[in-house]
Amino acid sequence: MIIDVQALPEGIDLTFKYQDQDIIISPRHFADIANDDDIVSKQHYDRLSNMLDNNRVFVAPFCDACLIYRHLMYSNELGNKIIQHKNLYWYTDGFLQTSVYDSCIQTYSIPSNFVSEFSGKMIEPTKSNSTEGRFVCLMNNHRDHRDHTLLNLHHRSLMNRGNVIYHERKFDVPGLIEQKLFEDARELDKESYKGHITDTPLYNDIMIELVSESYINDLIFITEKAIRPMSVGIPAIYIAGFKYVQALRDCGFKVYDNVINHDYDNEQDDWARIDLAIRELNAILDSHTPQQLYDATIKDTLHNQKLLTDKYLNKTADAFLKQWLKEIKETHNIS
Repeated sequence: MIIDVQALPEGIDLTFKYQDQDIIISPRHFADIANDDDIVSKQHYDRLSNMLDNNRVFVAPFCDACLIYRHLMYSNELGNKIIQHKNLYWYTDGFLQTSVYDSCIQTYSIPSNFVSEFSGKMIEPTKSNSTEGRFVCLMNNHRDHRDHTLLNLHHRSLMNRGNVIYHERKFDVPGLIEQKLFEDARELDKESYKGHITDTPLYNDIMIELVSESYINDLIFITEKAIRPMSVGIPAIYIAGFKYVQALRDCGFKVYDNVINHDYDNEQDDWARIDLAIRELNAILDSHTPQQLYDATIKDTLHNQKLLTDKYLNKTADAFLKQWLKEIKETHNIS
């Protein structure tokens, strides 16, 4: 077995000149096939195609593997062709939802993204001193679904009931907090900071988070955003892909089903799903005081924090990849 150094540090720099080998490769080696430069795309395709003709190649489920797969599928003929190769075994770090992805091996239970990207810390849940139910919604990069989320919050007159940040927005609405995401974090390490620190006053006296995931169409992509509210000890409603909440359940997390109606998770239309999620947020804010919501959710919160600590956050992304390697060795008889 040959392991790409981009997949695991103990690997090697691939030369792409192997015969009859089982090769573990980083998904980023495939990205240049979708390059806007046709010459670069063709050269990259030829190099990877030659490797696939003579070896079995297993794409490691990290570094946005599901996004790169989807990009190749829709980018150009070469990208579409390479991912259909009979010797390619593409594992994902997300869950692609359309039947066109039949050649992709779904492994959204390998949470390398939220393990590697989360830079916050576990905070003991505390009862809010506030009598007013407030939410937090933290958005950074521009996305169409975040535009829709912001407008929906505005039209439902919810902006004054939450701490809402949208850094790379294209328009303004009243009530937005004017600051870069987490620029006020109390323990900001500028060298390793990735925008996901939880120790910030933005969470003070907040009883629920509206999480806006990075991507919502055609895939479930669980990132550090999913565990941010868990780590600070509050429940969440998710602006995310179809069946995203069910994916969290499948990973072992509690999603506060005794309080939150997650029926929005079953809506396939992206915009309708956002509308239903924000409607549920409004209902929670109207029907619960901070004390009531804390009492109803603390049991699930402690379960999630223990699961995060025991199973996920005490391991590195490399540890998950090594476990994946062990599993595929058994599945595919790799020596």
